[in-house]
Amino acid sequence: MSTLISVRDLGKTYRRGPEALTVLDGIDLDIEKGDFLALMGPSGSGKTTLLNLIGGLDTPSSGQIEVEGERIDTMKAGQLANWRSRHVGFVFQFYNLMPTLSAQRNVELPLLLTNLNAKERARRAQIALTLVGLADRRSHRPSELSGGQQQRVAIARALALKPKLILLDEVTSSLDPETIGGVMELIRELRAAGMTMMMATHQMGFAREIADRVAFLDAGRIVEIGPPSQIFDNPKEERTREFVSHALSAAASELEIVAP
Repeated sequence: MSTLISVRDLGKTYRRGPEALTVLDGIDLDIEKGDFLALMGPSGSGKTTLLNLIGGLDTPSSGQIEVEGERIDTMKAGQLANWRSRHVGFVFQFYNLMPTLSAQRNVELPLLLTNLNAKERARRAQIALTLVGLADRRSHRPSELSGGQQQRVAIARALALKPKLILLDEVTSSLDPETIGGVMELIRELRAAGMTMMMATHQMGFAREIADRVAFLDAGRIVEIGPPSQIFDNPKEERTREFVSHALSAAASELEIVAP
């Protein structure tokens, strides 16, 4: 396999007047084509910011990002928009669907930034909706779909771009337990098809099952990165051990609460 993404000394600081908040600090990361990297860590650790920077939704304060040898950290806004439309599919926590548009029209939205004509945009949207099992719902608006179906539309929207990379940000956290399984199964299918993916998640069991590697972030840094067996069963860093232990204890407590 060859390297798709190379990140070096990446930093992001937000400023408001004299105040500065550093969200990412000194991130080094390589991702091979076909890899599935799960990002884990406490809220505020920098997972979403890292996804946004790698996907070109935001620009870094320092460091560099290369995707297939192309520097995106030096691109201007217009260049980034064009680059995203050709290379990256995003799936967000809250779907980000336009409520007045049908499922098909929502899937077509990012294709408007491409040179595709209307007929080809419609064809791609229909294919993507078929892939996620929603061909029969293409005329429905978001309010006529369940939460799980809306997230499938969001995934179809990402797939319609035929991206080299799919970025998923806590895509199951706003779903009820009954619909999480269907979305996870779809992600498994994409994984099996060899799609390069990065996913921020708190679903430890899912990350253990599907990821090639897991990166644990805390306070804007990658504390530890390795295969799931290392991160969850034999972490090298004390902070990783603390997080995993706390997360497992919390999960066990939830099971006790819901048990009959």
